[in-house]
Amino acid sequence: MYWNSEDADVWPQDTSWFELITPEDESSGLWTTFYNAKAKGVPCLIGWIGGDEAVAMEEQSDDEILKQVMINLRSMWPTITQPDNVFISRWGQEENVLGSYSFNKVGRTYSEDATNLKEPLGNKVWFAGEATNTDEWHATTVGAWDSGEQVGQDMVSVLKRRRFI
Repeated sequence: MYWNSEDADVWPQDTSWFELITPEDESSGLWTTFYNAKAKGVPCLIGWIGGDEAVAMEEQSDDEILKQVMINLRSMWPTITQPDNVFISRWGQEENVLGSYSFNKVGRTYSEDATNLKEPLGNKVWFAGEATNTDEWHATTVGAWDSGEQVGQDMVSVLKRRRFI
């Protein structure tokens, strides 16, 4: 969720993660984890949901999902306004991933695997995505974004050396 106005960020800016404890009812555990992604330049919160709840949520409309998210955000910050832009992913319906994401496997070193996975092929094919992020953001949208920015910079650097740009 993005807000166009700097005044929209009613949440603490010195905190990255927010967790909401909900009553034990039908909404318990739904949309209770939020990441403050203002580092991208605009007020932004990313909501998290997982497991069976995430699968069920994919059947709802964007408006239904946003309504549930805003109920929880308003319980934390009563003056929060509706976001100007909302992007809702439905990873379980993506035919190429079906809800998957990278994770630390027992007996493997995630950072080594990610480093190997992101190695370009002959400076002609580059790889980006959450599984190639070697910072603390693997398995996240932030990790995918950051790795994409890095790969873009790497590509520009190679093209400049080849005098294409």
